[in-house]
Parts: sequence; structure tokens; C-alpha cells
Amino acid sequence: MVFTDFHFYSEVLGIQTAAYVLLPEPKVMNQSAVPLPTLYLLHGLSDDHTMWMRQTRLEQYARLYRVAVVMPAANRSFYMDMAHGAKYDTFLSSELPSVMERYFPLCRKREGRFAAGLSMGGYGSLKLGLTRSNRYAAVASISGCLEMEKGYDPFRMQNPDMVRELDDIYGGEAELKRGSGALFARAA
Repeated sequence: MVFTDFHFYSEVLGIQTAAYVLLPEPKVMNQSAVPLPTLYLLHGLSDDHTMWMRQTRLEQYARLYRVAVVMPAANRSFYMDMAHGAKYDTFLSSELPSVMERYFPLCRKREGRFAAGLSMGGYGSLKLGLTRSNRYAAVASISGCLEMEKGYDPFRMQNPDMVRELDDIYGGEAELKRGSGALFARAA
């Protein structure tokens, strides 16, 4: 496998950002002119994009299935266009695939794009699947935080800082319940 720690300027986020990228060996890529199927793998709230390489057997699976894996940095964004912050949904759904497909031999078609994530990343991957089903063949959530509209209740008394963080992300509880962050409302 080829491992790249890819840093680039994001026009959408207005900052330098990074993504880990795993690719099959060049000899494997050269055996076929077909672009590589690509998994966009999203990290959880308390992790970053490096955790997949540090804490899993991802490289073995990517080699076995001859798939490229893109692991973007997304901070504590819930992969949303934040009410008071950066536009991580736009970054993840539009800019990141465009940048990755420009620099790497990745599939540009729906049938060759996949997304999965852990916890916050599981939420982000399902949001991609629900809002951009024309771009992803399949999505998966591993222990995803899926009912964010219920997320305020457990934090009200126990963690007021998390409530403020959710407000910055979603613009408040009422906005979350009627906005694009409520996955089950989108699925209905």
C-alpha cells in the first residue's frame, strides 16, 4: 500500500487541512485502467483522521479489497455546515472528492464511491447517503450518533459546554430539529 499524509488548502473551510490517503501499490493500480473504488472514512468526535491508521487493520483490508481510502480531518464539526463555524458538509460532499479525484486515480462515479464512519463519522456518512444518494453506492455507520435532535437532553445538566458546542454546530435545538441535521426527518 501507498500511504500519503496529504495537506492542502481548502477554499470552503478557509484553512489548510489534511487527509490520510491509502492507495494500492502502483503495480496493482497499473494492472487496470479502471479508477479505484474509494471509501471516504470519517472519524469520530473525540478522534481525528489519524485514528484509522493507528487503531485499526485498515491497511490490510484496503490491500485485500483493492480500494483507496480517504480519511479527512473534520475536527468536532459533525460534518455539518456549522451555524457558527466552518462548512464541513460542503467540504466533505463537494470539495474533498473533487480535490482527491484530481490528484489520485479515484473512481468519479457513484458505483465506485463509498462512505463510512465511527460515532460522529457514522452520523456524517449517513447524512451523505441521505442527502447525496446520487454520489455514493453505499454508506455505513459504526456506532453512529444518529438522533442528534435528542442530543441536547442528556447534556443539559451534565455538560453545558457540549450544549454550547451543539448550538455552534446546529444553530440551536429548534434549528436542529427542523434542519438538515435531523437524519430521521430526512429519511422519512
